Amino acid sequence: MESLEMMKNYIRERGLTGQVRELVSGLGLTSADAIEYVYDAHNLSKAAFAAKYFG
Repeated sequence: MESLEMMKNYIRERGLTGQVRELVSGLGLTSADAIEYVYDAHNLSKAAFAAKYFG
């Protein structure tokens, strides 16, 4: 697994902070969980993402 700091940088560089903000405020996720979720959504294959979060 990548470090949280590396995931944060990836999200900032690609302008994905709004997605993290929505997950934290809308669903009540912790910021670390939201960061990991958004990072995974953009870096894992669809199958791997589904297995991790819905499997």
